Amino acid sequence: MSSKTKGNDLRRSRFSTSADIFRVALMGFLLAFLLGSLGPWLLDRLDPADSSQEALSATFPEVEVRIDSEGTRLAGTLSLPSPGGPFPALLLISGAGAQDRDGLFFEHRRFAELAEAFNLAGIAVLRMDDRGVGGSEGNLPDATLQLLAQDAAASIRFLAAHPKVDAQRIGLIGGSEGSMVAALAASQSRQVDAVVLLSCLGLPGLPLLEDQHLRLARASGAGDEEARETLRLVREAANLATGSLPKEQIVPRLRQIDRDLMNLSPLRPFQANEELEREKRVELLLSPLFRDTLSFDPKTALSKLKQPALVIYGNLDLQTHPESNLPLVRQALEESDSPDTSFHVLPGVNHMLQPAETGHPSEYSQIKAAYDPRVIQLIRDWLSERWFEMGAAP
Repeated sequence: MSSKTKGNDLRRSRFSTSADIFRVALMGFLLAFLLGSLGPWLLDRLDPADSSQEALSATFPEVEVRIDSEGTRLAGTLSLPSPGGPFPALLLISGAGAQDRDGLFFEHRRFAELAEAFNLAGIAVLRMDDRGVGGSEGNLPDATLQLLAQDAAASIRFLAAHPKVDAQRIGLIGGSEGSMVAALAASQSRQVDAVVLLSCLGLPGLPLLEDQHLRLARASGAGDEEARETLRLVREAANLATGSLPKEQIVPRLRQIDRDLMNLSPLRPFQANEELEREKRVELLLSPLFRDTLSFDPKTALSKLKQPALVIYGNLDLQTHPESNLPLVRQALEESDSPDTSFHVLPGVNHMLQPAETGHPSEYSQIKAAYDPRVIQLIRDWLSERWFEMGAAP
């Protein structure tokens, strides 16, 4: 199913807790990396009294876990529906950016809320701190997508060996960049029974980066000339980041490209403390994970899937827009050995799968729901056909 994006006017606003993050709103992949990385920063600043995590841990038994992956110890939480078992289980895989196990995003603990929803449905949920976040060792920017898939594989093996988990009913949920990690891990594992791909990447790295920038620029009010200049700068930055020139030659030009991007009119409302932020963006552009993502073709993972797959987009998604990505995802899955695929595009839903008006990132901090309820319902209904009959979504 599909529908056209609403033609709502963009409503810009400033944010009391994280205004700095939106000054890079048109940085495409960087937006995703930096938004994700905001979670641990916010965790230290939230009032514990506002947290829903205590209620969650009081409702469902939780187990602190440590998992070794490729010489790195990762930390996470396994939440169980109730005493008893074994239960079917889901592994939640984060998108771009360094995120904690709860998926903290502004006021929402997105993964903790997903865990609660599926615990209520009788499903165990494992959620992990990313490399270098919380209790996990390592450094995420130094990783590759394949290394993150190996981290996921280590978590899958942990679930399969756990006495409270039914090893025949293990599923993965990955969003945005995490959809590629999920696809890679599932394609390399015989222990995965189902895969849920949210806001799934279909375009290869550079074309996706270009598509993101054009859509975000136009949604921010850029004219044709500004959009073309944005695209030219993005291509130059990507070529420099993935080229072979020495770092000392690349960094000055990347700084200037960043200044030029920030001087384009759609970005002007977001500028402040720019020099500090610029250095972070330049370092991120040169990181192994960003370079790997930029050269990655999702088809290489999607076409190797052997499990049933559920794919969900929002029609207001400006970062992995279904118009650009879904046809390629569908084609890759049709070429795979997946026995069953299901595709959904939800109207009025953004990249984060929240109910939204425009889909622009400037709305993210003001949306009260972590997910549109239809997303949870779709996943639960789809899993119920494979695992067991479940009640209505909470």
